[in-house]
Amino acid sequence: MIGGELRFMGHASRLSEFFNIPRIYYFTELSIPSDAGRIRGGIKTTMSLIYENWIATKVAETLSTRSLIRRSWEANEPFISRPVTVWFEQGGGTSFTILNTPHGDFTMWLEFQVDPAIHVFLDANIVLENGKLRFVRPPGRRAVRPDIVVVRGGRFDGVNDLVKSGSGIDLLIECKALPYEVWERDIDGQVIPYVRQFRPGGKVMLITRHAVPNNVKVKLSNNGVEVIEDVRPGGKGVSKLVNAINSAIT
Repeated sequence: MIGGELRFMGHASRLSEFFNIPRIYYFTELSIPSDAGRIRGGIKTTMSLIYENWIATKVAETLSTRSLIRRSWEANEPFISRPVTVWFEQGGGTSFTILNTPHGDFTMWLEFQVDPAIHVFLDANIVLENGKLRFVRPPGRRAVRPDIVVVRGGRFDGVNDLVKSGSGIDLLIECKALPYEVWERDIDGQVIPYVRQFRPGGKVMLITRHAVPNNVKVKLSNNGVEVIEDVRPGGKGVSKLVNAINSAIT
């Protein structure tokens, strides 16, 4: 990011270790008891977080970002003498960064979450039991937290500022670094519900590193989600991502 200092807060401490103290990260991962836990909770999670940070960088590049804008509290000491903070926190309210671009100002969030209490319940269903409809809520829930949210025309320190402003979401992006088989349940449990829950006025995209089955792409398209595959360094999907972002802001 232009002139910024990337900081990791809260639950993103492991990702911070990956970038800043790889040796500590390595031993932290090895300390997870089971092989499945090391793969799922360690390697796969880190891969996914790195991928969404990379996609966020591509968004900023596509917007022709000229500089980063300080949040209001960064305009005072001791922050004014430091680089502008690019703030990564899973489920935190602080915006990831505020971009100064030729198209106006844009505020970007990663792991955007309006309220820590908001969750989507996996495989929830309504059944008829003893002549009455009953909402079945199975064990397990997932935070309602789109990977990337971009809002145009404002400088928002955090989620509360956005909510108070009444501004809509211009770009909502969900990122998937792993093969489709790993996250296929997220289509109905996460991606499509985001369209209903956030009602973005702009574009909703699912960005993937690997291929997505054609029938799934049709289903997502019918629900207002554009799928772009092969988005990786050197991948053919990068130019499609750039074109999709440009079409969303012009």
